[in-house]
Amino acid sequence: MNPLIYVAAGLLGLAFGSFINVIISRVPGGRSIVSPGSACTFCGAGIRWYMNIPLLSYIFLKGRCHFCGERISPVYPAIELTGAILAIISVYSFGLSLEILFIYPFVISLAAITIIDWRHRIIPDSISLPFI
Repeated sequence: MNPLIYVAAGLLGLAFGSFINVIISRVPGGRSIVSPGSACTFCGAGIRWYMNIPLLSYIFLKGRCHFCGERISPVYPAIELTGAILAIISVYSFGLSLEILFIYPFVISLAAITIIDWRHRIIPDSISLPFI
């Protein structure tokens, strides 16, 4: 398979990993995953789009909030990277097929459930029930 397919899968995986970070931080508290936009967990300042680019923003900001300077947990880029790795593995295993449209969301959801369960000792129905 063309290596660019894996690059594209990795980039999409980074984006989905970033979204999984939103799900992990908001769903256990019953908050919306749509609004408000992302904000610093310390100072509450809204994160602008160019400060919210998966993995790259963490590197360019040196792991700190642009506004207050507090450290950003390295768990955020780790989850984004996990999303990319899972996407590449999914494409490698199943190719570009209809199956991947079901496999990757399932696998990335399992990653979110794992982190939520690890942190809060709950498995949210809003994530697990759609896959039943």
